[in-house]
Amino acid sequence: MSENSPKISLLNESNYSTWSEDMQATLRGRGLWRLVSEQEKCHESNPDKQEEWDNKADRACRALTLGVKQSQ
Repeated sequence: MSENSPKISLLNESNYSTWSEDMQATLRGRGLWRLVSEQEKCHESNPDKQEEWDNKADRACRALTLGVKQSQ
């Protein structure tokens, strides 16, 4: 979880509340929250915008995946 953001604790069985707040702040800071919260829809009819959306989706997936303990 680099990209110039503060390190947040990995999601585990007991920290969802604080993790979700920290992850939301992280995703907002990276301009990815609207995509994750489904406020920003994909642009299937516009290939250039779709490419940008796909790139954002990949970055959001990375942040979320790396923010969870493997045991979860």
